[in-house]
This record gives sequence, C-alpha cells and structure tokens, in this order.
Amino acid sequence: MQIPHTCNNGTSFVLASARCPAAIEPIISNYGLTCSIIAFSGGLILDENRSVLYEKGFTAKDAACTRSDWIVKDPSDPRVLFYHSRQ
Repeated sequence: MQIPHTCNNGTSFVLASARCPAAIEPIISNYGLTCSIIAFSGGLILDENRSVLYEKGFTAKDAACTRSDWIVKDPSDPRVLFYHSRQ
C-alpha cells in the first residue's frame, strides 16, 4: 500500500470517515500511520496527537453516540447486539 510510504515522505494525509474515532484507530494502527482524523462526517477533527481541532455536536439529549459509544434509549431493541451499562 502506498499510503504509509507517502506519509513517511512528508506528504500530509488525513483519514476521513462517518465513523467514530474508536472505529478509525484500528485502520490507522494497522497501517502504522500518524495522521489527523476527520470523524462523524466532519463533526470532529483531531490532529495527529488526537487533540481536538474542531468539534460540532449535539446535546446529550439529542445524541446517538459519543466519541466512543453509541447511546441507545432501549437496550432491548433488537438492533442492539451488545449492551454495556456505564453505571
């Protein structure tokens, strides 16, 4: 793959996804990249050290997920495959 080679030669690379950062990190680790991330379709931008450069989100009441967790109203919903309470 050309991406790690390109990044190591000084070319900037940003990985953008609609996913949360926790879902993007395995890709970055797998290829040994050091790069910025655009997550949540642009709602969160992190630099290569994972410092927040930009963040535009919802209130907790309206959110469907946080940086690393999905928020569900009903854990018995059949679409919820795994549920872990933070309490």
